Amino acid sequence: MSAEENKKNMTYVRLGNSGLKVSRLILGLMSYGTKGWAPWVVEKEEAIKHIKTAYDAGIQTFDTANVYSNGESERILGEAIRQLKLPRDEIVVMTKVCTPFPRLLNSPGSTGLSQQLWGVVGRTPGESYMRDPAAADAYGYVNQYGLGRKHIFESIKHSLERLQLEYVDVLQCHRFDYDTPIEETMQALHDVVKAGYARYIGMSSCHAYQFHAMQNYAINNKLTPFISMQNHYNLLYREEEREMVPTLKMFGVGMIPWSPLSRGALARPFSESTLRSQGDPMAALMNKTRESNKEIITRVEQIAKARNVSMAQVGLAWVLSKDHTSAPIIGITNLENFQDTIGALQVKLTEEEIKQLEEPYGPRGIVGHIRLGNSGLKVSRIILGLMSYGSKEWDEWLLGEEGIRHIKRAQLGIQTFDTANIYSNGESERILGKAIKQLNLPRDEIVVITKVYGVVARTPAERYMTRMAEVEARGYVNQSGLSRKIGSCHIFESIKHSLERLQLEYVDVLQCHRFDYNTPIEETMQALHDVVKAGYARYIGMSSCYAYQFHAMQNYAINNKLTPFISMQNHYSLLYREEEREMVPTLKMFGVGMIPRSALARGILTRPVSQYKTTARSQNDPWAKNYDKTKEANDKIVSSVEAIAKSKGISMAQVAIAWCLSKDGMAAPIIGTTKLENLEDIIGSCVPLVVHPGYVDIWLWADGIHVKLTEDEIERLGEPYIPQGIVGHA
Repeated sequence: MSAEENKKNMTYVRLGNSGLKVSRLILGLMSYGTKGWAPWVVEKEEAIKHIKTAYDAGIQTFDTANVYSNGESERILGEAIRQLKLPRDEIVVMTKVCTPFPRLLNSPGSTGLSQQLWGVVGRTPGESYMRDPAAADAYGYVNQYGLGRKHIFESIKHSLERLQLEYVDVLQCHRFDYDTPIEETMQALHDVVKAGYARYIGMSSCHAYQFHAMQNYAINNKLTPFISMQNHYNLLYREEEREMVPTLKMFGVGMIPWSPLSRGALARPFSESTLRSQGDPMAALMNKTRESNKEIITRVEQIAKARNVSMAQVGLAWVLSKDHTSAPIIGITNLENFQDTIGALQVKLTEEEIKQLEEPYGPRGIVGHIRLGNSGLKVSRIILGLMSYGSKEWDEWLLGEEGIRHIKRAQLGIQTFDTANIYSNGESERILGKAIKQLNLPRDEIVVITKVYGVVARTPAERYMTRMAEVEARGYVNQSGLSRKIGSCHIFESIKHSLERLQLEYVDVLQCHRFDYNTPIEETMQALHDVVKAGYARYIGMSSCYAYQFHAMQNYAINNKLTPFISMQNHYSLLYREEEREMVPTLKMFGVGMIPRSALARGILTRPVSQYKTTARSQNDPWAKNYDKTKEANDKIVSSVEAIAKSKGISMAQVAIAWCLSKDGMAAPIIGTTKLENLEDIIGSCVPLVVHPGYVDIWLWADGIHVKLTEDEIERLGEPYIPQGIVGHA
């Protein structure tokens, strides 16, 4: 296809909700610079030919960064603009301000790869991959990295000198800076725009909770907000679909993904490699660490052959098929590949082909990122969950009023009880209410937590109705969800019914059981605030949602002086640690306490591998089936729990609970059991203390844990874990 034909095929889109138009493909300039920086880099003369070819084909948006070849990439782009007389009114120039130094995390969201990220614009091509600020400072790079005000201004001025321009169109933060206050960064970026050095600002490769915090600060303080997010996204890496994609949609921010072909892995058969893939540590990590990658690449090859197009065209066509993609960033090292790549604009995949390409994908750790709260309410270090107490008609493994004996025994140290309106369609709340009355539990001391969201059915057998049409067809109109109308007829009516069943005047914490996609956040948070003001609840909390949803709800409450959440009841255990990616740091940011459910993974962590699914609940509980998907890794974890328990002369449950309690940000795990002896055993893992439900006070009580794991034991328990799909959200 000729350059003229390519130009006709190029389309232009607005970047998010901004007025800036970018070409549907963006040329990434990381590949242009000096071979002293990386052996696969294309040098100046050839690079300018590439830029000309791209512009002739209709690409008018160019993405570079101050650190690429230590500034040489920017110099080459500036020289190309001057030599080729590219019209400044038309072209879009994007650059970045230097990334801060990486921090490694021992979590399923870290890879160790972050050590390879650069931190400074070096004086010579070989000065790259400096690994910590101390090393940079020792080499004379003090104040020449990160997102502090001084560096942001100096960095953009140096970039403009290298580019030979008066301004850039978009200045992007290359990574999040953990050492600089968000307030300082966002004010400095705003001032850069006001000074005329940049027209817009964007963000690159960070966690959704970080983006949320930065964007909200800008919006709430009438500063310049981000218009773009340059994140890692392709057929082999789709983790951004969990939190970042919906966050960007919420803010109307454009997504311009880097590495849409996964460092070229999607452009060639699995067995082939290139100079870059052999020497690039990120390419090696991203592309060939999972069997699912091989299957995806094979399917790309099959579709390419069937359509008589290239694999690169299929890989790019998939990214372009996503409505959340504004324009992917493509990088090329030879013109032959470029002519082929741009042909992706003409490839439209069918729904069946898209499904075929996506089906083998398996969750994985984050690549490309670096690295009950502050309330006065005290809860016991272990919370007793009452889902197990109710009617056998609701589920056969439930206990009836025998649960009252458990609640009595829990007085060994537990004073916090968690239930929900829907557990056994209200019977769980009734049992707790009877227990409080019969046992004369002191209301001034105990903490009662319940939830609102789902349908409380008229008969025990009616449960887990998840579709609104099904709910309404059975006569439960306005009896689910979190809206104000459903709020007046559900949030308010729900809490009133809960209080009747509990025989109480108030609950201590009313939690939203799930996020309500059908109701404006504003409506929900105002209704919850009014419930507190009416005296029906002392505090509010959230349960099982995405971090971006929690962020939006909490920010709305804070910004509008409404009652904020003090707790998050989420799914977390040795066998499920996905919350460490986004939710855990989000909760720390807001000072919200984490009270995880299923801390023993539906009991799987309490018995040897040989006894997997030997209980009535594990055999019939649909939730337990989720653990089958990662059974091989789970078996290794369970075996380690068993071995450590034997060496310490304690139970497996105590080891698993001790692991939970060792985590920063952990307020109190929720445990549920149907056997009295199990309850006594679990309580044995803790001294009967009470703590504030938040991460700040946990440090005070660390010595109160009966079972203390060593660092080696914690590492041994965590090592086999593999990332997985999200479980437990609506």
